[in-house]
Amino acid sequence: MAAQSQLPVVHVTKSAPDGTTTFLDPATFPDGKVFETVQLSPVASLSVIWSSPAIFSVVKGQDIQHHKKILAAGPPVPFFPTQGNTAASVTCIGPTETVTRGFMHRTQSLDYVFMHEGELELELDSGEKKIVKAGEVVIQREAWHRWTNISTTTRAVMFAVALGAEGATLGGLDIRQD
Repeated sequence: MAAQSQLPVVHVTKSAPDGTTTFLDPATFPDGKVFETVQLSPVASLSVIWSSPAIFSVVKGQDIQHHKKILAAGPPVPFFPTQGNTAASVTCIGPTETVTRGFMHRTQSLDYVFMHEGELELELDSGEKKIVKAGEVVIQREAWHRWTNISTTTRAVMFAVALGAEGATLGGLDIRQD
């Protein structure tokens, strides 16, 4: 069963030297795509919405150039940012007939996670668990964790912004085998 996700629509503004603001034409991106979606499993996908360097000028479009470089790296697009950089994503985890646990992992980032739709179980390596419901926020600080959709009928969708922590490397992700 493929992840039941509707791809997000992303609108990006741009600033001109004269101070006016307009919408960026998606055609300025490779294949006209502002973001990239990676299939994580048969029921889970991650859409890398935007990324930016630690320091940049919006007027000069340095964030746009950075994001284009990240997209140009090709699939799988590295979501987890380097030290000081940022990345925004939407993750969709569909239901399964039998609950399938996610994998235990840790990112080298500070993550602001907003649960948009459905519910996910967030399990930490200590064994602690929380059910994160639509409208709730998780501040995740380089935590060993796994996300599991415990519903057999409803998908879950979360939005996250990750800030690369000290020493973070592009795509930095540690995985533990169960």
